[in-house]
Formats: sequence, C-alpha cells, structure tokens
Amino acid sequence: MNPPAPAEETPEVLLTAWLERTLDCRVTSLVRQERWRPGWYVEARTLGGEDLSLYVRGHRQSKSIVGSFESEYNILRVLEAEGIPVPRIHGLCPDPLAIVMDKAAGRSDLSTAESDEERRAVLSQYMDALARIHAIDPAKFEAIGMTRPAGPRDGALGLFNGYEAMYRKTKRRPEPVLEFLIGWVRRNTPLHRTEVSFLVADVAQFMFDKGKLTAILDLELAYLGDRLQDLAAFQFRDTSEPLGDIAAALRHYQAITGEPIDGDAFDYHAITFGCVTPVSMTNNVTLVQPTHSVLQYLEWWITFCRVPLELIADRMGLALPPPEPLTPEASPYDALAESLTLAIKAIPVEEGFATYERDGAANLAAFMARVGQYGPAIYRQDKAEIEALLGGRFDNLEAADAALEAFVVAAGPEEDARLLPALYSRVQRHFELFRPFLSRPSVANRLKTFSDLMASGA
Repeated sequence: MNPPAPAEETPEVLLTAWLERTLDCRVTSLVRQERWRPGWYVEARTLGGEDLSLYVRGHRQSKSIVGSFESEYNILRVLEAEGIPVPRIHGLCPDPLAIVMDKAAGRSDLSTAESDEERRAVLSQYMDALARIHAIDPAKFEAIGMTRPAGPRDGALGLFNGYEAMYRKTKRRPEPVLEFLIGWVRRNTPLHRTEVSFLVADVAQFMFDKGKLTAILDLELAYLGDRLQDLAAFQFRDTSEPLGDIAAALRHYQAITGEPIDGDAFDYHAITFGCVTPVSMTNNVTLVQPTHSVLQYLEWWITFCRVPLELIADRMGLALPPPEPLTPEASPYDALAESLTLAIKAIPVEEGFATYERDGAANLAAFMARVGQYGPAIYRQDKAEIEALLGGRFDNLEAADAALEAFVVAAGPEEDARLLPALYSRVQRHFELFRPFLSRPSVANRLKTFSDLMASGA
C-alpha cells in the first residue's frame, strides 16, 4: 500500500506549519483576505490555552517597492518599543514572506465611522500619534538600517529618488507625462527645510473601534525626510478612504507641535507624493502580469498622473480643459467581448478569495471590452494633439509620444503653461476611459492646494 501523498506546499500550508512550530499553537482557521496583496486572517490556540487572533501581512508580489519587506518588520518593532499604537508583532515568516501580528480590534476606512463625532475623534487621535512618531529620534531608525538624508534635497526627495531609479531601469515606452512631472519635481525642490523625521509616508492607514484608534498599519514606504510629506499625503488617502475634515486635522497637528505648516513646501510634497505612484507603477501597467490586480494598479497609475497636474496648474493659476465626452466605435466583436466577461462571471468557484479572484478577472475583461470600443478614438486624439502641439506629423502614436517626450525633457519652465493643458487633456481621456471601474467615486475628487484646503475647512 502506497503512503498518502504529501500535502501540496501552498502558501497556506507553509504558513500554518510555521505558525504552529514558531508560536507553539494549533491553527484552527486560516482565511485569505480578499485583497490585491496577500494577507491572511488566522485563529489559533497556544499549547498553554491562549487564543490568538492574528493578521498575517504578506509580501506584495508587484515590483513597485524600493525598501525591503524586512524593513517594515523592524520599523514596527521600533514603534512598538516607543509606545506607538501598532499591533503586537509575533515574528517574520520566511516562506511565504510575511509579518505575523495580532489582528487589531475594529476596522479600517474612517468613512465607515458611525458618526462625524467618531470620525473627528479618531482622526484627532491619529494626528496625536503621528506627531509622536515624528518626534522619535531618527537615530533609532538608522540603527535598523534606514538612511538619513545627506541634506535638504535628499530630505525632500528621499522617497522619490528610489522610485525614479526603478522607473529608469524598467521603462519600456515613451512617457511624456511622467517626464514632465519628474522634471517639475526636480526643478522645484525646496532646499530650506533641514529637519529630519521618521515618516509614515503612506499615511492614515489604521484600525479604529468605538471611537478609539487601535493600531497604525502599513509602513512599507516609510523613510527619513521632511515631515511635511506625511501631512501633504492626507488628501491622497482621503480619495480612497474619506477621512473627514482634513483641514481641522492639520490645525490640530500645528497646535500639538507648535509649528506652522509651510504651505509652499506642503504643496510641493503633495505633488511629489502624487508623482511617486505612477513613477513606481509604470512597470506594473506596461508588462504582462497574470493577475487581475493590474486593474487596481492602473487606477493608481492614471489617477496619480492626473492629480499632480491639477495641483501644479492650481499653483500657477492655470485653467485646465474639462474632460471631453468619449466616442465609442462599434466593432463586429463587441458581443464576444461582453460574452467573455459573462463567461468568467459564470465560472463556479468557492466563496471567499476564489470569488474575489473570479470577479476581478471578469472586471478586467469588462474593462478591456470598453478599451476596444473607446480606445481607437482616444489614440487618434492623443496623436492629433501631439501633432498640433509640436507642429509635425508622425506615423503612429508611439513616434508622436517619443517626440513629445523629447520636447518635454528639453523644455524649461517657460513651457509649463503650454504643456500642462495638453498633457492634462490626454490624461483626462484615459481617466474617463477608466471611470466606470474606479474602486469608489471619490477617487475622481480634485485635491486642493494648502491655501485652498485651509480656507475651505474641509
């Protein structure tokens, strides 16, 4: 009689074995989180009888992060030692690479708060915690391998530099919009701010429960630099998880620290932080990847090509053209494209993560059907606008893009007022193409400069 075949070494099997071996426990439940990056909810009981509710944060599979995953683990340990509300850390699983931590009480996404009062209270607590984080001696983070910026330019560009280097290595097509944004960021870097702080970077990711902040999460982008970057990033989180009155939160931070916010530097950091996403994500939207998560990557990519252009224009007092209606073009294969979406949706799968994967694949197919209907007219308009701007004729869109990129790279700031509307018009067309697939309508919201934000009080 043959022995039973060994269980397939799936991530779940490997993770269960590591947890039971390392934490002296028995895993009773392990459920994959329905999310674009790997994560698991785990219930377990130790040999001593303690019940554990864990969250296992897996290493993201896309190559869009400069820092190491182990760095986030070490950062959480430092913050835990400093009394910052982060989950209790149990260890770092090597395979699958994942941080094992307590599951924090409550939920994320402040837009789900029970009342405006709860929303204000939790956001105020987060600002208190953020001010405490910014006050931690940067040397404690240098001790775990983080790099202190060499001067104010590095302090302002600490996040941006690494992602631009990644973009340069993986770039595969002309990117006139990104080259414009990169040029603007480098021409306008503020050099008068010298204080160095530990930065969360991707701010306002936390759990809350019954009006209390329970844990700060997701520190994979953290670096040492100018603390204004953290403050400038709040509006970006607000588009995906509405936070409430950001202006009041910023006023609270100013009151805690006793330091007024430099509005010009705030706007610069908002623009730069916006640019980081498409610069880091370009490789994810230009390479074939066997995952429906590319649709989420594309949302981030096109949204954060748009937002920095709007902020730069607002700083200049420059009006940008409104979006034009898209024109569909019928194809003999439109019915087949819709059939593909319906066929994917009809595939029987188990509930949970498998359903999430199937529905995501169907959504990607539906988006590609929309591209088939609207794409040809968009591409022609992209090419025609480049030809009008540069005063030349090009055989195809790629050649036109290459010429526009060369013009953008050589241009000085005197060309900004001419380039911005043309680049924005192009980005807006592609954003409108994507609009029906936005994760939530607020992603389309327009961000404000610091002066407008504080004047509006929202």
